[in-house]
Amino acid sequence: MQEKRRYIRIEAPIVVTYKIKEKLPKTKKAIIKDFSEGGIRFPIYEKLKIGTLLEMRIETPFDTIPVFAKGEIVWTKALNANEGREIYDAGVKFTKMQNFDKKKISQATMNFLSMGKKYRPG
Repeated sequence: MQEKRRYIRIEAPIVVTYKIKEKLPKTKKAIIKDFSEGGIRFPIYEKLKIGTLLEMRIETPFDTIPVFAKGEIVWTKALNANEGREIYDAGVKFTKMQNFDKKKISQATMNFLSMGKKYRPG
């Protein structure tokens, strides 16, 4: 299977607060498992359909102002149950982000790389 990613993915624990567009204003928090300029992967505690739209607030450790983005779930994978709760990994593709937020994600990628964080080539 050939890798389709266009961006380097960084494994870094960053907080994301997200809302499911259809269920606004209820927000949930998660710790990102990895991220790139194209999207993020994080655990969710409910089965969401591919195509579900999210509004996200991503807190990078390099800036006091969070990154705001919209995204779409492009895949989910069931993981082991956690204390009786279902848990899934979700891959979210960024669909809308201001240019200055894109630059923050790009800068966070470079900062984590310079710190020696693990990465997977795109």
